Amino acid sequence: MIRKVLTVCVAVAGLSITACEADDDQGDEPMADTEELAPTPPASEMLCDFLPLETVATITDTDDVEARGGADRDATGEFAGVGPTCRVKVNGEDRDVVRVRAYWAEGIGKSNFESGLTDDRYNQLPEETGLGFSWTEENGSSGNASNKSAEARLLYGDRLIEVRVAQVVEGRDPEADAIAVAQQVIETLELDDEWTLPGDPPSR
Repeated sequence: MIRKVLTVCVAVAGLSITACEADDDQGDEPMADTEELAPTPPASEMLCDFLPLETVATITDTDDVEARGGADRDATGEFAGVGPTCRVKVNGEDRDVVRVRAYWAEGIGKSNFESGLTDDRYNQLPEETGLGFSWTEENGSSGNASNKSAEARLLYGDRLIEVRVAQVVEGRDPEADAIAVAQQVIETLELDDEWTLPGDPPSR
């Protein structure tokens, strides 16, 4: 940021006083956003048809990203294939910085989720957030880049929302980001909160 600073210059020989401008170039770079994400999605362009670009830009401090995935529906209105998925990379980088899946809460996925609900290695989500858990992985660092990442699992209706977020911006909490992303995509995907699958739903 460049500030114009008004200074007073004294001409020694003539003892005259003149006003002059000097550039005060602080060299400051804009600070990255470290505020917590809202649990509700922003009005934004969508990546993969359901992940807000604004949310990803806040997490990564850039909107120069590449996304793969989608949320296609079949003729009955149900999500096609394995369900909504989205993998996001910052352009020019190799690793996924945000990864989201929303799949049926059945089979091995349901079993693993139920195990996580009683596993003290994970942070159980508060009741107002929903049934699920989260955790952070510390994987050291590589050069100037943090290898810290976090994951969240959240049940909503028949679907398990699975989110992984890599810490890209220093000072951001990837675990809080992962939880907020899971909450946001429940709305963007317009998921039904009713359990309709065979058997009882997971519970703590």
